[in-house]
Amino acid sequence: YDIGLGIPAEPLFRSRSIDPGTKAVDAIAKICRVRGLLPCSNGMGKVFVIKPSDCPRGPKLAQGGNIVSASATYNSNALYSDYYVYGSGKAKKKIQAHRHDPSVRTRPLVILDTDAVDKNSVEARADWELSIRRARGISYNVNLKGWMRDESHIWEPGLICSIDAPALLVDDPVDMLVSKVNYSFDVSNGESVALTLVPVDSFEPAPEEIKPKANKSKSKAVNVWTQIKNAVQNGK
Repeated sequence: YDIGLGIPAEPLFRSRSIDPGTKAVDAIAKICRVRGLLPCSNGMGKVFVIKPSDCPRGPKLAQGGNIVSASATYNSNALYSDYYVYGSGKAKKKIQAHRHDPSVRTRPLVILDTDAVDKNSVEARADWELSIRRARGISYNVNLKGWMRDESHIWEPGLICSIDAPALLVDDPVDMLVSKVNYSFDVSNGESVALTLVPVDSFEPAPEEIKPKANKSKSKAVNVWTQIKNAVQNGK
């Protein structure tokens, strides 16, 4: 693999093992997820690693505008109602944290984090589990006319686009990351492109890879789970 880095190579992993038989592309993707990075192809056989928060902005995607058709995938298999994180510490001093997700039926998850040795660590892990599981369960597939996003650039992975699509339960425009692009052409309709968009939060680094952030704001995209629950209850 010829890999280009759009981000600093430091800090290095202290250690990292790969299971026998794992494909190179899967190993690269797994390591990138730990650091909150996105591996992309540059279209010429090379892999380029980028940081989603530093991605350039693309055009707005709007229902009734440039969106020809769209669909959404909501997968709740990895969601839990309660996240209990227990760290390591003295027997008389329990280190634990709890986060609740009201949009999920009663389904608790217990996590033993041996790397968490203080209250801040378990709090960060509980916040991350809730946020990352919500974000990774959401994706949008959007079909557009043409391959070009403007007069001189084609659509490509690694763009952050605002999407406004009430039919997909996106009541307010939210920023999403283009993670996959599929170009197609046929005689009848000409050039078209299919975009797969995911929440930027789905690439949030694991807590042990970042310093805890105080008062971190959450992406609007993760709130779609509450909107889905309300839509089902109201029979929409």
